[in-house]
Amino acid sequence: MSVDGDFCKEKDLLAYSQGILGRRTTLDRLGLRDSTDLLVALGDADLPLPSPPPHIIENQAATFAKIWRSARATLILPDAGPINSLWVADELPLFLALDMPIVVVDAVYDEMTSDPSYRKDREVKVFLDTHQPPFQIAKTDIGQQEREKRQAGHPLKKNAGELA
Repeated sequence: MSVDGDFCKEKDLLAYSQGILGRRTTLDRLGLRDSTDLLVALGDADLPLPSPPPHIIENQAATFAKIWRSARATLILPDAGPINSLWVADELPLFLALDMPIVVVDAVYDEMTSDPSYRKDREVKVFLDTHQPPFQIAKTDIGQQEREKRQAGHPLKKNAGELA
């Protein structure tokens, strides 16, 4: 990449870190595969993750504390973000400390583990597969449809996890 290209990359990463650019826009501009690659790029550039405003963090913490106190809580992961973030930080075992069932939607599981040539996909698959329970993979119609598309070589939906 040229010096100008490196400058643009650094500028886009800084704008994302400061909350000026959104995740999807930054991924597209930098030509990155997924949020995991974006987290690695931020780390390589020694830039922090964008943070929500303090009142949103406080509300999220209060909601989590309320759910945690519930004796029958189950964590449902309809998005790869939390797992990708903890993988980047080498902290996947934090999920096990929750001591609660963790449901991963099948379309999200497939998205995160479908490419064995990609280190993150291999490591996440091993972690999830060897920790059942607490992890459970929830089967959905959308997940099944996406697996059939993948086997046929057809393009996949970008929001399959959320739809599932």
